Amino acid sequence: MRNFCLLLICLLLSACAPGASTNVPPIEEVGMSRQMLRAEFAKIPGAQIAEGSLLVSFPVGTLFATGSALPMPGGIEPLDALSTLMKQSGLSWSLIVRAASGEGDLYDSELAATRAKVLKTYFKNAGLNLKKLSITARAESGAPLELKPIQ
Repeated sequence: MRNFCLLLICLLLSACAPGASTNVPPIEEVGMSRQMLRAEFAKIPGAQIAEGSLLVSFPVGTLFATGSALPMPGGIEPLDALSTLMKQSGLSWSLIVRAASGEGDLYDSELAATRAKVLKTYFKNAGLNLKKLSITARAESGAPLELKPIQ
């Protein structure tokens, strides 16, 4: 529990610090086209976009290291770009946060839940409307973070 509290404190402090450029150009109008969203998501380091859809995933080793609840070094920049695009899209988003560390189901469940809490706190501090965000934690293999618009 102590480690989790320290994690949240560090995350909150980093969210208050002036951010680096996210390499996402400002978009004046709310509600971007899906084609424009795909193009902008493709610019985020580590992001993979499924063919023909807006399913965006961050595979193992791009955002979270195996067994880690915090984003990898440099992981804040992709999260900044991600939160900016999600806000600018005007859409509601469904996020799946996964963990498969090999340490057992209980550990993986707790790890996925902790990652989900970290992301929720980060996105809240980034100004996302949490009513437009659904985050599900799962103890299973696959991309540690996957998101798609809610239809």
